Amino acid sequence: MIGGVAMALGFGGRRTTRDADVVNTAPEVFEAARTVAAEFGLDSDWMNAKAEECGYVVASAASDEGQIIFEAPPLEIRAPSTAHMLAMKVSRFAGDTDVEDAKILLSRLGQFADAAAVWTHIGGLVVLAYRDQARHNLSTLWEMANEPA
Repeated sequence: MIGGVAMALGFGGRRTTRDADVVNTAPEVFEAARTVAAEFGLDSDWMNAKAEECGYVVASAASDEGQIIFEAPPLEIRAPSTAHMLAMKVSRFAGDTDVEDAKILLSRLGQFADAAAVWTHIGGLVVLAYRDQARHNLSTLWEMANEPA
């Protein structure tokens, strides 16, 4: 699980989302999601792999074991590591939601001296096509998160 659901369940985000972005998910899971969609008033594609299809997910993030964010056997939902989530957020960085999520992730990532040190930690997790923009977005995020009150 990536995106808003992962932020809400695994990283302390306080927002709702109309879809669940997933990676590395078996076809039968999507089929089950479509089956329950009408019962809960959800769009038929409420669970989808759009973020992966758009190219925001580096291959290693899709295979990242990450952390368990919800478990009710036989269901187990995992989210990528904080570093992978931040890499995806600064790659996209579209609107207030991504910015707020990125702030949370940056604060949970740990202590770094500056944006360059964070980039050294997460830069390799960003899809090559988005690296320049993601590095710029990370610098902007760093300034927002570290500006004096």
